[in-house]
Order: sequence, then structure tokens, then C-alpha cells
Amino acid sequence: MSIEVRRLTEAEFEPEVDFINLVFSQNSVPHNFKRLCPRWIRPELTGYNIAALRDGRIRSLVMAAPAEVHIAGHTLKAVGIGNVSTHLDERRTGLMQMCMTRTIDEMKEQNVDFSFLGGLRQRYNFFGYERCGYRIGFTLYIRNLRMTRGEAPAYTFRKVKCADDPALPDIRALYEAQPLRVNRGDDMTFFRTLQMWTCDPYVCTNANGWFIGYVCARPDAASLNEVFAITDDAVLDLLNAWITQHNPNPVGLGQPLSIGVHPWARGLQRKLYAVSEGISVAPDHQYRVFNWDRVTAAFFALKATYAALPDGHLTLGIEGWGNLSISVTNGQAVCEKTDAAADIMLTDFEALRFVFGPLPSVSVKAVDPKFEPLLEAWFPLPLAWHGQDNV
Repeated sequence: MSIEVRRLTEAEFEPEVDFINLVFSQNSVPHNFKRLCPRWIRPELTGYNIAALRDGRIRSLVMAAPAEVHIAGHTLKAVGIGNVSTHLDERRTGLMQMCMTRTIDEMKEQNVDFSFLGGLRQRYNFFGYERCGYRIGFTLYIRNLRMTRGEAPAYTFRKVKCADDPALPDIRALYEAQPLRVNRGDDMTFFRTLQMWTCDPYVCTNANGWFIGYVCARPDAASLNEVFAITDDAVLDLLNAWITQHNPNPVGLGQPLSIGVHPWARGLQRKLYAVSEGISVAPDHQYRVFNWDRVTAAFFALKATYAALPDGHLTLGIEGWGNLSISVTNGQAVCEKTDAAADIMLTDFEALRFVFGPLPSVSVKAVDPKFEPLLEAWFPLPLAWHGQDNV
């Protein structure tokens, strides 16, 4: 029986969907990927899937979805990996490895800057991915907001039901004002992105009908995958109104509300830290970096928008890539590949954790104490990803 590894065609869309629904439903709860991932599960995007077919039937599959990422004036090429699946009868036959290897080879050929995915850590270590980056999670109860913000403002939340909703231009403008954003395409693609992961998007307006912000909410209304508002204070007022309207008569503490905040949102972090019941810091995703110079330059530029970067120079030796020269002058970083000797040598996995966290660099590797002040100020760089843009 012959094995063929190739990209799927649009004519194979329904077999693709049937396959991933079958495999993921067997592993956990029933899945409906057309509802779960409307941004990516489209007939015209079937070619993003690299599959292993045995005698013409899909037996293993990997989706590799490209993303154009804008970061503090830099533009990077990223690829999100998702829907990694193998038929139960084909486990431990190497088919998933064939698909992942083909996917990584193509990313290198296309000069992709970095890639990300979710899943078991050691499974994807094998393919060069490591848990790193970070986001801050906050848990709030209705009392946290009422006792610190007072009564909730008279905000209205209206479900956005279509791509030509009159609120979509305001929602798009607010998202595209973020210092890190993904190109979400035309209005229909943008709308489908807001619906990812069974979320419903809601526009928030005040009593005068003025635009305040928006949320992408899970069906239980207790998890907000994306929350943006016109100011940091407006975010807290929006959350106060949301939790009040969806939990008006709580028993005891009531249902908690969970949101994630990106590392560059320092002002919002301060305000939420002052009122939240619970706070957590965790790795953002599993990442693999192909172009260390381009990626670090972009995230240094992002960090410079909210933190002071002291002048200095450091050369990191990264196993399998080469040596990365980092020079900061007047708060501006220049990151280049170099033949100069490394000050600190790192394995590829150490480098990802060392540069992008979430723990301090010295928690990853012991270094000469003379480097510690610079490392503490520079790292971790704020690598993170918008949840609605996951694959």
C-alpha cells in the first residue's frame, strides 16, 4: 500500500473536515471544525493542509496556515500549525512525522520567520518547537469590580452577526491599532476570525451609543478570548458591565471571568493587577524561530514601546543557527547574524526560553554575573499571539 505526502486540493475539502472531526472526536469530545475554526476551515484554504494518504485516503494531516504579522513597524512571516491528526489505525507508523517534516522543509524554503503551535511539549520538541513567550491571565469576580469600580456603567453589548455589521469598521480599527497585529484579510475573513473557537463577537457602546470596544466571548460568557477598548479604564468598565449583565445575581462569589493580557499591555496589567482575584503567568505557545535576527529585532522594537532598553552589546550563540549579535544604542536595538565569538552559548530550546521567557534568562541558564543586569532589562522579549489568530 503506497503512501503519498502532498498538499490537499480544494476538491478534498469535505474529506479533510470529515477526517479531523473523526480523529479529534475520538480523542475527546465531539468536534465540529466548521464551527470551531471558521477562519481556516474553508474550501479555498484546503491547500494549507499537508497530508499523508494511503491508497488515496487521508491517514494523517497537518495544517500550516500563513500569517503576515505587523510588530512595531516590522513585518514578519509566521506560520501557525494546527489540526495535527493521525487516524487511530495509523498511530506510531511515522505518518505525522512525514507531514511535519514536509511542513518544516517548506517553511524554510519560503523563508518563514517563526512558527507556533499548541500540544504536548515533548511531542513537538522533536520538531524544534519549545514552550516560551508569555501572557498574563487575570481572574475576576463581580465583587472585585463592584467594590473597586462601583456600579457598572450602562453599557450595551450587541452581538455582531455578519461581516457588513455597521460596527465592524470600529472593531477592525481598534484591533489594527494594536502594536502587534495579524493581517486578518477582508471584512469576511476578519469577521470569521472574531468567531474562532466558538466565540461570538459583541460590540460595546455606552448610553449615548458611542463605541467603547468589543469582546470575543465563549458560549459560557466566562472566558473572553479577545477584549479591546478605547482606553485601559474603558476595558475595566467594559468588564464590569459584562460580568454584571451575565452574572446579575451571583451565588457566593458567582462565576469568575477569565481574560488574558499580552506582555506589552503594561497599563492594562497595572489596572487589572490592582483589582483581580487571581493572576497567573504562563508560556504563550510553543514556538520555533527560523530567522533569529529578524524576529528579535521586531520584538526588541515592540519592547521599546513600553520599557527602557539600556545600551549594551551581547552575542548569543544559538545551536543550529549561529551567533546573534544584539546591540542597543539610545534604546534602539540592532540584531544581526555574526561570525564573532559568542558571550553565551545556548541550545536551540534554551535560546527560545532565554530570550522569550516566561522566566528570567538566568532561570534558564547560569551566566557570568556581569551580563545579568543587561539580561534582566532586555529579556524576556514580549513574544505572544492573539488567541483569535490561533490555528
